[in-house]
Amino acid sequence: MKSIFFVIIIAISSILPESMKYITTAAAKEIEVEVEAELGRKKKDCTGFGICSVVLSTGGIKLDAGGRMTLTESQNSKGSTFELKKFNITRIDKEVANEHFVRDSILDFMPESLQTQLKINGKESTVHIKSGNYKIAKTKGGYLLSR
Repeated sequence: MKSIFFVIIIAISSILPESMKYITTAAAKEIEVEVEAELGRKKKDCTGFGICSVVLSTGGIKLDAGGRMTLTESQNSKGSTFELKKFNITRIDKEVANEHFVRDSILDFMPESLQTQLKINGKESTVHIKSGNYKIAKTKGGYLLSR
């Protein structure tokens, strides 16, 4: 019985397209990075809701919002990619916050996805911020965006 099951698996894997054969991923791990983000939509000249751009915080650049992003890392045959899990905003001007956030709500905060490159662990890595709904919660030090 085990040998029949093994043969079936080999037969199925040989007919899969190449793009599906290497989807297996190791257990995802999380990392945190200090960032500065420009809020808004890239297609609308960084106005409206969303995250228009993200750079690692170096102390010199100050954009609309600063804080710590928690990213989930996935490994595949092409390397590592990172996806936004949450963004703990600890620095934001009151005027910018009033324009972009509604206290404790779920909001279609990202009307469009953002893909950017950040230097993580010494190498350029792709970071994805998916479009869709994000929970927004007011915290003692700012706001927390999470999926």
